[in-house]
Amino acid sequence: KQSSLTSDIMRILNETGLSPHVLDLEVTEKIIMSDPDNILRTLYALKDLGVQISIDDFGTGYWSLNNLRRLSVDRIKIDKTFVKHMLMDETSADIVKAIIAMVN
Repeated sequence: KQSSLTSDIMRILNETGLSPHVLDLEVTEKIIMSDPDNILRTLYALKDLGVQISIDDFGTGYWSLNNLRRLSVDRIKIDKTFVKHMLMDETSADIVKAIIAMVN
């Protein structure tokens, strides 16, 4: 939500000499959906720099699959409620399998 996040990260990467590809930022669906236009714009800019983007708690929010496709995230961390129940609940297992199939 910080308007200076991209420039701050660029500055820190330059100061430290860290390659953008080794920086992985985790963002939850809830955060993205709190201000999707601005946050997606920032995430696109960070991806353009080479920063890795991970979506945490995937499956708990209302983030559209179209946004997932457009952003081309590097990692998706499936929400623990699905993973926790997938061995005991066939529906949870099917949801986890579907998410994995979508992002492969």
